[in-house]
Amino acid sequence: MKQGNYEKKQQDYAAAMTEMYRGFDAFSGGRFHNTVEHAIKRLIFLTQVNTKHFDTVLNKENREFYRELNARTRFFIRFETSAPKLYAWLQQQFHRG
Repeated sequence: MKQGNYEKKQQDYAAAMTEMYRGFDAFSGGRFHNTVEHAIKRLIFLTQVNTKHFDTVLNKENREFYRELNARTRFFIRFETSAPKLYAWLQQQFHRG
């Protein structure tokens, strides 16, 4: 799944899903507009998590979505952002053996 241009694949998926959500919003006459927009924001947030754009992930406006992540994912995001050299070294050690 992470072969080729993974980031582009993630962006394309998010764009296609956003289009689908907005199509549903139009079809429903905007009846679920707030829910649709919230789902789009969550989708974009998760795309940022998947592509390791942690500066965006850790923004205050994403706090709700960040808290929805499991503890393991939150731990590794914090670890990678606070000690990137140590994280990279441990990754290297792990994949070596």
